[in-house]
Amino acid sequence: MQRSTDLVTFDNIAVVEGAGNSNTIRTYTAIDNNPVDGVAYYRLMQTDFNGVFEAFSPVAVTCSSRPVDVVSVYPNPAQNELHVNVNLTGTDKGTLAIYNSFGQVVTMQTINADKGFNNYTMDVSGLAAGQYFVSVNLSTRVLPIQKLVITK
Repeated sequence: MQRSTDLVTFDNIAVVEGAGNSNTIRTYTAIDNNPVDGVAYYRLMQTDFNGVFEAFSPVAVTCSSRPVDVVSVYPNPAQNELHVNVNLTGTDKGTLAIYNSFGQVVTMQTINADKGFNNYTMDVSGLAAGQYFVSVNLSTRVLPIQKLVITK
């Protein structure tokens, strides 16, 4: 695995020995033990035994040494009930909304969130099967939007 901060220079940060020829799916993992603070770009570099190599497209990852606000939704896919976890670095208030694929609000509720872990439950039983987006809009910021799939 390689890492870059500028998409020009990539440094090797982990080497994982491959299994060679295989007819079964293999999984490999690597950990960046010294991530950079901010945006870093990671890519896989595969080298075959004959020396032929392939560099895969980089993926951007943001790491931060300071606390950040986090949103997660579960279960996903959902059928009747959705839980939205909001972990905040400070107290805030705002709205929790679900948007359809046309950008229309299909359900919304006002929230008062405390610093730390907050859990909200939303009834999604009336929503048609499809893809939706969950948005937490606070008075001081908008948190990362989460994709949601509703199944019936």
